[in-house]
Amino acid sequence: MPDKTAKLVLAYPPAVYGKAGTTISLLYKGDANYAVLSNIGSADTALCGWRMIKLKKSSSDPSAWQPFEWEHPPMQLGVEYRTTERYQQLPIYTKAVNFGAAPNTTSKTVEHGITGFNQCVDVSGILGGANLIGHKNIVGILVNASQITIEADADLSRSNVYVILKYTKATS
Repeated sequence: MPDKTAKLVLAYPPAVYGKAGTTISLLYKGDANYAVLSNIGSADTALCGWRMIKLKKSSSDPSAWQPFEWEHPPMQLGVEYRTTERYQQLPIYTKAVNFGAAPNTTSKTVEHGITGFNQCVDVSGILGGANLIGHKNIVGILVNASQITIEADADLSRSNVYVILKYTKATS
């Protein structure tokens, strides 16, 4: 493929190769050191919004495809996604966690199941259909290397909580 050209291709994320329906992607080749493969659309909406980059990092390194990343992750519960975002030059990962019932005038802790967790970059979520962040009865939210803790000053136990974490990993 000549430099500074693009073409439409059928391409799939590595994890679903051979199991996906029609997926159209755009392959752009800048030169021998840079190429981008970006998904344009798919019959399976859960496969939309990903990209891969081929990049030569230095003159002594051969160019290689970088890890698979999502521009718009489908955000299925319990699935970790590497995103195209960066924080202090590290890739940002995201994961939606089903926290279960909210606490009842106390704190509640749930394991998030993330391996290699380094630093939390952002927390958002839903508390029974309302925003978790800024909810009048949520006193605090703490995220550490293995757990999410939510503290409430009222009985919120009839509401389910979904927490969305954005974070970096120790080994990226």
